[in-house]
Amino acid sequence: MKLLITGGGTGGHVNPGLAIAKYAQSRRNDVEIRFAGTSTGIESKLVPREGYKLYTVDVRGLKRSMSPSAVLYNIATLQKSLTATAKAKKILREYQPDVVVGCGGYASYPMVHAAQQLHIPTVLLEVNAFPGVVTKSCAKKADRVLISFENTRELLENRPNIRLTGAPVRGEIIFADREKAVTWLTQRCLPFAGGWMTVLIMLSMVKRPHWTLALLTPQIRRKRNSISLHLPLTAEAVKQPMPRCRRQKAVSAKRAACWGITSSSPLHPAR
Repeated sequence: MKLLITGGGTGGHVNPGLAIAKYAQSRRNDVEIRFAGTSTGIESKLVPREGYKLYTVDVRGLKRSMSPSAVLYNIATLQKSLTATAKAKKILREYQPDVVVGCGGYASYPMVHAAQQLHIPTVLLEVNAFPGVVTKSCAKKADRVLISFENTRELLENRPNIRLTGAPVRGEIIFADREKAVTWLTQRCLPFAGGWMTVLIMLSMVKRPHWTLALLTPQIRRKRNSISLHLPLTAEAVKQPMPRCRRQKAVSAKRAACWGITSSSPLHPAR
């Protein structure tokens, strides 16, 4: 069995693919696995480190702006996408995978799109509550769309090919020593978020510590000498501490509703 896993840009699109690869190898001795992504994304480091072959295509993400510079950038990006899809078809004809698994991110689009044009079975994995551009554009022709949140089904038009599976997790995380992890975390605070949201949170923590305190303290819970933080970021919460996120509408009303977040308990930065 030949499996081609594609995705990249951020670790959130690469690590689930690696988890799938390791699980498949644990269940079948005859499986051959290769990856596809870009030469500039984090997949170019993580995938070879795990011992897998990585095919690369030249593709980049779109800018979500209507400024003249962004429009010109997106036109060039679409041209790159056409070239990348042609190269993806060449790779697929050479490797001849039995199935292509798309884990999201702009890096996965050329391979998934090419596979669907060549009538190769495709499976899309969406680990986010709000489906990405690649998932929404390729879900209709995919053989299966695997989601991690029930609310995502409605955002993908309740298609019959959708299955609720949850997000793949690497075995070293599932079987990690809990006591050692608690000891290590006791003296540390780790900001958890998705994709670039993590960067925005950390920048806010470094530059404006008084905002950090205001954002974190309302949701801190203590258990067994460890600290658990739950940070429901609403549009109101990021309005002042993270203006870039606000301008790009990273937390929209539709997305907040999908997460089950309302404005009834907004987190305001300290004055």
